Amino acid sequence: MPLPELEPGSYNGLLGVDDGVLYFSGGTLSRYTLESRKSEEIITRVSGLAFTADRKKILYRTGRSDYGIVDLRPGAKNDAGRLDLSKMELRIDPKVEWAQIYHDAYLIFRDWFYDPGMHGVDWEAMYRRYEPLIAHVAHRSDLDYVIGELLGEVNVGHAYITQTSELPAVDRVEVGLLGAEYEAAGRYYRITNIFPGENWQTEWRRMWPTSPSFGASGTSSGRAVPAGAAPGPGPFRSLLSRRPSAPVRTS
Repeated sequence: MPLPELEPGSYNGLLGVDDGVLYFSGGTLSRYTLESRKSEEIITRVSGLAFTADRKKILYRTGRSDYGIVDLRPGAKNDAGRLDLSKMELRIDPKVEWAQIYHDAYLIFRDWFYDPGMHGVDWEAMYRRYEPLIAHVAHRSDLDYVIGELLGEVNVGHAYITQTSELPAVDRVEVGLLGAEYEAAGRYYRITNIFPGENWQTEWRRMWPTSPSFGASGTSSGRAVPAGAAPGPGPFRSLLSRRPSAPVRTS
């Protein structure tokens, strides 16, 4: 429904109040008054909002972890009514929480899946099939695995669960890539093909020289080793370990 004097745009969190409509856009909560047909800002530069049932107060969030409560009126400040959460504690029972998450996943997928027939699958039966496994879950990643198996029963692409952030992170060892194919040649490695790259994108731009010595076809019989490293006969990729952005010398 178009509202007079309100420009077309992306508006979220539409909520009716006694004298108009609240809407959220670009980090700003505003109120459109039906009688005056004008908008006025309530609070700006916030990243999240929640309202009391009587629509009299706002719980707002700024940044990632700063919260406050203010009256729902024009000109509210995003640093007023700040809540001190430094001593807040949350006690949970993981077993109970995991059972609820499993049930919620079942409900959300059932209610939002594009096909009401669930691809011919008895969704309730699938829920019951995997439910006994929840009692044996020992970590959130176990739960994610079970939910992933449940979702897989509908046999549809792009239906999966994102890995939980609770899983301990493993330090990755980055390896440099030459952007070329190569083969062993005695104590050295011979470049047999140089990939052209996507030069219209800065991050994928071809980094190899384009001089005639490399051949019009993108091939070279030269040798390539990382600067400061001895040539073969060991595995070539080991020479590029932890060198994703380091220069590589070719000869």
